[in-house]
Amino acid sequence: MKGRRKTTKTAPATASNIIEGDPPTWMNPYAVETWHRTLGDIDRAGRTLDVLDLESFISYCTAAATVRQASETIDREGLTVSGGRDGTRKHPACSTMNAAASQVRQFAAELGLTAASRGRLPAPAPRLTTEPEWRANWRRTNPESFQRFITENGREPWAEFQEIEYL
Repeated sequence: MKGRRKTTKTAPATASNIIEGDPPTWMNPYAVETWHRTLGDIDRAGRTLDVLDLESFISYCTAAATVRQASETIDREGLTVSGGRDGTRKHPACSTMNAAASQVRQFAAELGLTAASRGRLPAPAPRLTTEPEWRANWRRTNPESFQRFITENGREPWAEFQEIEYL
């Protein structure tokens, strides 16, 4: 049957099966940078990656690092190198960069990192927030504003909110 593919429901992520922390020690610095940046973006979006996605995520980071390294090589050495019938030919790093960019797109779609792939994912589970976390964040970042709100309104700012926040 043609049409939209059904989205599958996934089990909620638990603390024991979420990718977090440091990348493997063998990854190059560009891949490590991609690891930290992407995990931060995923966390800010209220999503997680399961440990079952670990190999795909490592491959995504490595491919993104390869694109960056090939791009830097091309910037340094130019798009062409000597050789071939007419004296010049395409730099081998161009092919490397194109292949790695294709891998990045494939892994990004597989991991839900593109807009189109996120649209096919089920809605994230509600994220529980606790009042002490709210209170600590507000007091830490803007204590004068926090005190002014209590003085002007006679109540704490989160009194009217539910404990569940949907991100």
